Amino acid sequence: MDQNLEIENEFCKLQIKDGILYSWYKEGVVIDLQAAKQIVIARHELIGEREYPVLVFDEGAKEVKRDARIYLSTEEGMKGITAGAFIVTNPVTKMVIQFWLSLNVIKSNFPIKSFSKEHEAVQWLSSYK
Repeated sequence: MDQNLEIENEFCKLQIKDGILYSWYKEGVVIDLQAAKQIVIARHELIGEREYPVLVFDEGAKEVKRDARIYLSTEEGMKGITAGAFIVTNPVTKMVIQFWLSLNVIKSNFPIKSFSKEHEAVQWLSSYK
């Protein structure tokens, strides 16, 4: 079982808990390409060469720009991830996430889903540890 490890930068907080990588965007940040690259660097510093399913809470971010979404969908942006789940509670954000998922699931090397409840996402991600 993993220790509860975490790392934080100006854009996000990342924590490994019970074999799942949790990711929270900082309140009010705009995630552009440079921010996305800093998030990926932080993730790699935390996980090293290991792989984890990731649970993303996206409510904190003010905006995730198109170039950041594209980068996060690349092989480099997805390295170290075995599955991805998004917790989405805002109806508008849910629409954006669903659209993004419909475009990127095909390119992804792992399953991705959105959820409104954390416990459902954790249960689903547990099979990808």
